[in-house]
Amino acid sequence: FSAWLSTIPKKYNTEILGYPANAVARRLQQRICQDCYDPFTTKKLRGYEQSKEVVDGNQHDFYAGVSVDNNGKIRLSFSRWFRELKFFIQYAAFTFANLLIGLTGSVEKGAATIGIGFPPPKSNEDDTDSDFVKFCRVGPIEPLAKASRLLILSTVEIKATNQNHLSYSRRPIFTLLSENRTKFLPKVRLLWSFLFSAVKFGLLSIQKPELFLLSQDYLLTPLVEFLNNRSLIENFVITDTLHDSQPLYMTDLRGKKFKLHFLWHSQNTPAFQYREDSWYWELPHRRLMKVDKSWCWTEDHIKWQIQAGVQSDSFADVGPIIFRLPGERLYRSSNIINIAVFDVTPTRLEWQKEHGFAYLFYNYKNSVTFIEDILGAAKELEKHTGKKVKVILKHKRTFHPIHDPNYINKIIELEKSSENLEIAPTETSLFALSDSCDAFLAMPFTTAAVAAHLNAKPVAYYDPLGDLRPESRSGIPMIVGSNSLLEFLKKSVGSLT
Repeated sequence: FSAWLSTIPKKYNTEILGYPANAVARRLQQRICQDCYDPFTTKKLRGYEQSKEVVDGNQHDFYAGVSVDNNGKIRLSFSRWFRELKFFIQYAAFTFANLLIGLTGSVEKGAATIGIGFPPPKSNEDDTDSDFVKFCRVGPIEPLAKASRLLILSTVEIKATNQNHLSYSRRPIFTLLSENRTKFLPKVRLLWSFLFSAVKFGLLSIQKPELFLLSQDYLLTPLVEFLNNRSLIENFVITDTLHDSQPLYMTDLRGKKFKLHFLWHSQNTPAFQYREDSWYWELPHRRLMKVDKSWCWTEDHIKWQIQAGVQSDSFADVGPIIFRLPGERLYRSSNIINIAVFDVTPTRLEWQKEHGFAYLFYNYKNSVTFIEDILGAAKELEKHTGKKVKVILKHKRTFHPIHDPNYINKIIELEKSSENLEIAPTETSLFALSDSCDAFLAMPFTTAAVAAHLNAKPVAYYDPLGDLRPESRSGIPMIVGSNSLLEFLKKSVGSLT
């Protein structure tokens, strides 16, 4: 797939509507990667299952309606071209209408930092965003802490505790425009600039149909340029939910006064290496990323980003980024040994095949063995210590239709049959979970383990069946098999006996 994308920059050697050729080529690669990676790998997987060979395929093969030949020429199928043309017309009309509405604003709220890709904030105690607000104001992320105010994209209604400092919007860029009064002549210039750019882009895209893939980037450029010239955008802050999409107006706007900051909420991003494989692969999305500053948890993660080809002017390791600060710990009796466990709910086999996975470590067999081995070790630990051992399981996510229902039913069965197992509410903070445990076990290579490690808890990744090559990440060891698991737990709780 990377080779398939690599020829695209050959076709772009001149500026296109204000953006450098290399920036447009990168963004086209990113958009194609975003849309075509799953169809590409799924098609290759089906071919492999039939012939037991990975076939390169014809250079004119279409994936999600997109084809790239050996000379870097991008072609769209007629249905994809028509769909993109329809989107361009609809989004142009939508943007123009929102510009007209936004330019009627009569208030003057001033500059803001725009946040995109944040999980819906909610505090356990009062069902508001108070925890999130505290994290933004006094947490380790400088562009959030120093922001005059924050505009966070949200598609759900959230009860804001301080709208003057932090508010939510479905369309934060348009909201920022409406919150700052614009005089008559600048209004006319903005509307003219938008219409002129839209027509020019539409005509150019008839000659180069692949540019329709960047319609949203180009249609929003006049608005972002207008806000930028008035110094109304302090920064863009995006999270790893947008790892495969950094629009041109965020990265390569002419005269850009703001910075694009990227927050790695997840640390489970480096690729696995399976025990039987001699090669190591990374998602091609990584080297197409472009940001001004990348914020993550550990120095090890920075090293991985550089190795994976993430394009960032600077990096910062600041500890856990989970959009809340440490709070009160959960109450646990000192007479009980508490083992916190973090799993990854396996997905349905059909979903894995649809996304091109010939084999995925997070499968039913591994996940069930992971839990059963830990429960078995807890029983042995009780004999060894003479104390009650409680296994507190926190699922990575709430259950979703893509998840394997057999695993969900198995956990329900184990909870009923085992007096050692307790299921933590999904909203339980990782800080509270790690604070209240004596040892922490996680599936490789989940972020929760890093949080526990930074909280100075005995922690390990557990690979029950030895599918992966043993490796330490961020100072966290991997243990394989039930015997090693029991030895780790004995060593971890030795001072408690």
